Amino acid sequence: MHPGIDNKKAVLTKTKLLILAGVLLSMIGCTRVIQKISQVGVSTGAEIFAGPTIHMMVDIIMDTDNIRLAREGIGGNMVIVTALAELHPNDLEIQSKAAYLHCCYGMLVENEDPRFASQLYHIARDCGKRALRTNKKFRDGMDSGKRTSELVQYLNDDYVEALMWTASAKMLYLLQNRNDHQAQLEIPESLDMVGRAMEMDPDYLFGACQMFIGVYYALIPEFMGVGSGPENSAKMFQEARDVTDGKNLMVDLFEARFLSVTIGDKPRFEELMDHILKTDPKALEGGAMLNVFAQEQAHYWLDKKKELF
Repeated sequence: MHPGIDNKKAVLTKTKLLILAGVLLSMIGCTRVIQKISQVGVSTGAEIFAGPTIHMMVDIIMDTDNIRLAREGIGGNMVIVTALAELHPNDLEIQSKAAYLHCCYGMLVENEDPRFASQLYHIARDCGKRALRTNKKFRDGMDSGKRTSELVQYLNDDYVEALMWTASAKMLYLLQNRNDHQAQLEIPESLDMVGRAMEMDPDYLFGACQMFIGVYYALIPEFMGVGSGPENSAKMFQEARDVTDGKNLMVDLFEARFLSVTIGDKPRFEELMDHILKTDPKALEGGAMLNVFAQEQAHYWLDKKKELF
C-alpha cells in the first residue's frame, strides 16, 4: 500500500475517533476536553477531513427517530462545528454546514429558550455570509454595495446550502423578533437567496426551499410586492410537499403554524396536525429526525390552539 494512502487513512480514522469522543464528552459538559480535542485534531492534520466528517455527523443525526438523541447530538456537535468554523473561516463546506447546524439547533431549542435560539440564528447567518463570500465575484459585489439580487447569479450549485441557510437564519431570527425593523428590511434579500437555491436544486433537503418561501409568503403582506400572500404561500407549501410525496412532515407543520394560523383556518390547522401525528416518521428516508421533530412540535402547538385561534 502507498505510504501516502496509509497516512490519509490513519488521519481519517483518528479524526473519526476524535469527533466521536468530542460528541460524547460535549454531551456531559467537558468543554476543556473538547477544546483540547479540537487542538489535537488540527495539529494532526485532521482538518483535511473536517468537511466529510461534518457530513457524516449530519447524516447520522438526520436519520434518527429519537428526538432526544437528535437534540443532544446536535448540541454536542455544535462545539466541534463552531471550533472548525472559527479555524477555517474561508472554507465553503464547513461554513455552510455550520450555518445549517446552528439553524437546526435553534429550531430544536426555540420553544424553551427563544433568546438562545436567536443567538444561534445570528451565528448561522454569519457562517452563511462567510460561505457566500468565498465566491470572489459575490464578495467583490457585496463590498462595492451591489444588491444581492444582482449577485446570486454568480453562485453555482456548490452554494445551494449556504444560500438556503443564510436566508433561513434571517427568517428564523425574524420569527423570534418580529419587531426588529432591520430584520424586516432583509426579507427581499433572503427571498433572492432562497429563490436562487431553489432554481439550482429544487429538491434540496426534501423541499426545504419551497417550504421556507411558503412561510415568508404567509407572513408578508401582499402589498409588499414580493409575490407573497395566502394563495402563493399555499402553492409553495404544496410544491414542497410534492418533492417527497408528502413524507416531509415539516411542510405540514410550517403550513399549519404560519399559513393556517395567519388566515384563521382552524380546520386546516387540525387536519395538518392530525396527519403529522398519524404518519410514520421513518417514511422519510434519511430525514426521520425532521419528522419526529414535527410530531413533537405538533403536540406543542395543539396545546396552544386556543391561543392561536
